[in-house]
Amino acid sequence: KYNDFNRRIVFDSQDFVAGDIDLSLNTIAVTEGVFNYGDKVIYTASSPAGGLVNEKMYYVIFYNQTNIKLVEERTQLILDNPQEVVITSTSAGTLSKVNPSLLLKKNQQLKSFKGFGGETVYQTKIQWDLK
Repeated sequence: KYNDFNRRIVFDSQDFVAGDIDLSLNTIAVTEGVFNYGDKVIYTASSPAGGLVNEKMYYVIFYNQTNIKLVEERTQLILDNPQEVVITSTSAGTLSKVNPSLLLKKNQQLKSFKGFGGETVYQTKIQWDLK
């Protein structure tokens, strides 16, 4: 999927409802395993939650396995007490990964996809020999 505003290809979009935001903890409930610590995400919402900005990029930090917090700067990821975004009101929205890391296994094939003009954007097969 392509995010026109940020001019980025995004992956694994995760929708959430207003009830998934906990204002007392500044967390958003998500499906376990969708995000990794430090993932760059784009937040989108037709009516953004207070403290969050539509189409803005944030970084993911974990509160626990199913609740995340967001920080504005990548440098916050290495701090013991990162300065998370303070969420002041609830609203439904979407978090979409930007440039997620890929975990590849031996002989795994990466699938190609069609670009906006119908061209193949990429297609490759990863192989290695441990000899």
